[in-house]
Amino acid sequence: MTGAGRCTITASQAGDADFAPAPAIARAFQISGVILQAHFDVGADGFTYVDDAFRDTHQPAYASGTWIVSGGFRGGGLRVTLGGIDSNAITGMSGGWAKTFNLTAPTRITLYVRGSLTQSPYYEADEKSELLVRLDGALIGASPSDFLAQIVGDGNTGGAITTGWRLYAVNLGTLSAGTHTLVLGGYNSKKTDATESTTVLIDDVLLTENTAGAQAAVASLDFERFKENIRILSGSGDRTQGSASYTTASLWLENQLRAAGYVVQHHAYTYLGQPRTSIYVTKVGTLFPDQMYIVSAHLDGRGGGGAANDDASGCSLVLESALALAGLPTAVSVRFIFWNNEETGLNGSTAYVNERASQQGVESPPGSGIYPEPRWLGMIQHDQILYDHGLPPQHDQIPAADLDVEYQASSTWATQSLQLANALRAGNQTYSTNYPAQVGSNMNYTDSVPFQNYTATVSVRDNQRVAEIGNGSNPYWHQPTDLYTAYSEADFRLGFNAVQMTLGTVAELAGAMTAPAQP
Repeated sequence: MTGAGRCTITASQAGDADFAPAPAIARAFQISGVILQAHFDVGADGFTYVDDAFRDTHQPAYASGTWIVSGGFRGGGLRVTLGGIDSNAITGMSGGWAKTFNLTAPTRITLYVRGSLTQSPYYEADEKSELLVRLDGALIGASPSDFLAQIVGDGNTGGAITTGWRLYAVNLGTLSAGTHTLVLGGYNSKKTDATESTTVLIDDVLLTENTAGAQAAVASLDFERFKENIRILSGSGDRTQGSASYTTASLWLENQLRAAGYVVQHHAYTYLGQPRTSIYVTKVGTLFPDQMYIVSAHLDGRGGGGAANDDASGCSLVLESALALAGLPTAVSVRFIFWNNEETGLNGSTAYVNERASQQGVESPPGSGIYPEPRWLGMIQHDQILYDHGLPPQHDQIPAADLDVEYQASSTWATQSLQLANALRAGNQTYSTNYPAQVGSNMNYTDSVPFQNYTATVSVRDNQRVAEIGNGSNPYWHQPTDLYTAYSEADFRLGFNAVQMTLGTVAELAGAMTAPAQP
């Protein structure tokens, strides 16, 4: 056995001169992609503490590691303490928890780990603390850094500084067959007083093969069903917010989601004094239900036609992604949202952000394991994905047709958003069958914008929103001619490649598995 997935073993026996052949018996089972899993509730789960684990430090007297029965994210955890002890000036302290694992074949691996980094008061501005991961001797960080988190002293002002508990997901790439060593812990560059100490807490470690679940999800997609969704949604009308056509489309959409086993929920808000809702469902993560990716499109349209491309196409993508992941467990949660009031000024998504941003990661009721608004790991919006006929637009799809993944370079989360955009581009190269994707830096005028200063945020389109769509790349945009019948098989195929790209990428990021890990 060389990887995760579904396996069938068939037993058979040929007959001979004395015995008739036995009928073949087949038995199928799932092979889990989980390589290493630890929650530290009853011990260190095979991890061993190591002094001077990082950055070539040599100060074992100022580093220690302990398994703690409580104080982890939930229950037990691992702790590394650096510094403190006395008033000597010490530079370079580190410690970590190590464990080896074996792979039988080259495997693409994702690491998930919860970590909390805390720096006590009184650290100066030239003293820093870091949360670190090392794999086979090499530091693995959040690109372009070689650390997961870093805190710099505030110059003897204020209280302790902490990241709080965060979930870190790190793509380790393809690891070779054989034995590997993972080390999790921390580093303190300098301390000058007994009151200066760094504490690293570690919990919920998961190493998982990251392609089998994504491959299974993408393989379940159906091109004709993707097209049929667009035909049905656009056939109800342009779905202007508050209209009968919007209601018809939303009821059909909700029925598809319920039939797949989802619980349909609504985010309620008001627009010009009138009640409005956006629709969403959540694929709850088996290991990290308090963290989620958002995959979205806007259900409302305008123009008096069918709003087939803007944005029945995006809604079909989100629906197909939700259906594909319905039967696969994921490590983290994925929320699929169909926004209302995009065409009137992003009112639905803005109302959601205004209400829900402060509720991220809150367990309600406490101790229940239920997170009504998991913490946002990333948001991917889809808005028009069918039509790339060049600028000025040609009658037929141009030979250089591609998908555009845009982030906003001026946003607070620009670095992380670029990383998400690049992950989608890599997913396009792996899962999309016909069309490439390019990354742009001027995401605008869609429901991802309200999120851009809160989390990694991108939009997926058939053309750049400002440079191309805004300059006339689609003659059907917001027109009565935005009908299902306006688009060719090649146009629909471009949109289907967007489904493959987003679903494959999100399935990898969320840790989709062909068999569940144990919580």
